Amino acid sequence: GNLGYSRLYRRPVASLLPDRLANTLVLTSLSLLVSVLIAIPIGLYSGLKQYSWADYSLSIFSFVGISLPVFWSGLLLILIFSVALDWLPPGGHYSLEPGAPLLKRLSYLVLPVIVLSLFSTASWMRYMRSSILEIIPQGYIVTAQAKGLKQRVVVLRHALRNALIPVVSMAGLQLGYLVGGAVLVEIVFTWNGIGLYLYRSVIGLDFAPIQSLVLIVGVLFALINLAVDMLYFAIDPRIRVA
Repeated sequence: GNLGYSRLYRRPVASLLPDRLANTLVLTSLSLLVSVLIAIPIGLYSGLKQYSWADYSLSIFSFVGISLPVFWSGLLLILIFSVALDWLPPGGHYSLEPGAPLLKRLSYLVLPVIVLSLFSTASWMRYMRSSILEIIPQGYIVTAQAKGLKQRVVVLRHALRNALIPVVSMAGLQLGYLVGGAVLVEIVFTWNGIGLYLYRSVIGLDFAPIQSLVLIVGVLFALINLAVDMLYFAIDPRIRVA
């Protein structure tokens, strides 16, 4: 449990991590929530409307989202919304104004969450679309439709639940990359999390924090994969029977 001593901050590493780890978890959790709420319904809609104009438009958006580097999209959003429009703060993680309202504090999260969730949203949209296209022609879907069930019931009760299994698998892998991508986002937006702390430790050749942060990220990655495996039991009843 001894994580060493930071020579840059002249304090034990263990005393520097809790606040920074909490900030990173807030950023990644909100980004994950945004990605799920956007990617799953849009990917489902895109798959059900295959080869329509909506499908083509959403596919273009997903390709653009996957292709944009995190640091470039972050700087672009700062240029537009902070420099040109002056709507949102360009960086930091809290307001320096005493007694600042909650919305003022939350405004510091908007741009980092958008940038961090963009890649995951685009990727999960593609996986969801591909998965639903594989499920729709299956025999049990055709049978449910032949029984006269409403399309909404067929999609939500039968197709969506089975289509989520491969999406959850890929999401579990990408959650680890979400934590890793937070490093670049925190650097661009000077978000005081473990990513920014890791960057400053590398620049300052402060080896004890580097070792500790790599260990923490590895543990988080393992816990995320464990959570994904447990989630299979909730999604697919056949796994519980096996």
